[in-house]
Amino acid sequence: MSPTTHDQPLNLLAMARKILKVHRNMALNKLKNDLIEVMQLVDNETKHRDRLTQAIKSSMAENWWERPADEIETDKLDILITWLEELRRKTNDMLESKGLLPKNKSI
Repeated sequence: MSPTTHDQPLNLLAMARKILKVHRNMALNKLKNDLIEVMQLVDNETKHRDRLTQAIKSSMAENWWERPADEIETDKLDILITWLEELRRKTNDMLESKGLLPKNKSI
């Protein structure tokens, strides 16, 4: 039994609906996959940020001289000042010995 000319527009309409449904589903699947990928990137970046934050906190606990000055105890600030003065003295001595800094001048 062959379709009549009366049935052809209905068949074309049904086929068009199926094609549109398949196309819509493909587009939705792509969007879902893109969303999953972006969510994974955000999750990875969040984990990376947390690791960096933890590393900074650990470093600050070990390297107290890296903290802001108002968070450092006075005795430790005195130690830091002594270290910096010693560094400046050694730097001046080295520059003077190489002739790069005139005697009795300081950086």
